[in-house]
Amino acid sequence: MLYVFHGETFWIKEKLLELKKKAAEKNYEVIKIRDDSQVPLNSFLSRDLFGKKTFLILDDILGIPERAEEVKKLAQDFSRAENIIAIVEKDISDSWTKIFGEAGANIKKFTKPSSAKFLAWMGAKAKEMGINLEKNKIANICDLYC
Repeated sequence: MLYVFHGETFWIKEKLLELKKKAAEKNYEVIKIRDDSQVPLNSFLSRDLFGKKTFLILDDILGIPERAEEVKKLAQDFSRAENIIAIVEKDISDSWTKIFGEAGANIKKFTKPSSAKFLAWMGAKAKEMGINLEKNKIANICDLYC
């Protein structure tokens, strides 16, 4: 399964946290690769030697010519892989959108949310932490720091 996330980095990180949590519950190994890794990407197309699945996060690698070429060649294979592959970029070009679309990737552009959506999210997060804040208090905090 191939995901391509681009746009607002804060919300991408939130989505990745959600997916990492689900992956951990299903006993996936979570691996994050940045530009300094020399590991061949085709090694993540199937389970590891011990049968464990991988959730692979490829963070900001399309700007590296060698890695971009590797991703281009493997895009369809990533979409059909047993493992979960998430490509994370600030922005992707129309040509990459076409490549990933043709490969069958799940492409998601994250945008800055409305203030109402952000306040709802912030309230839910506070509640998860056992903090019960009224909406107007959350809005006051946002006015100070956002």
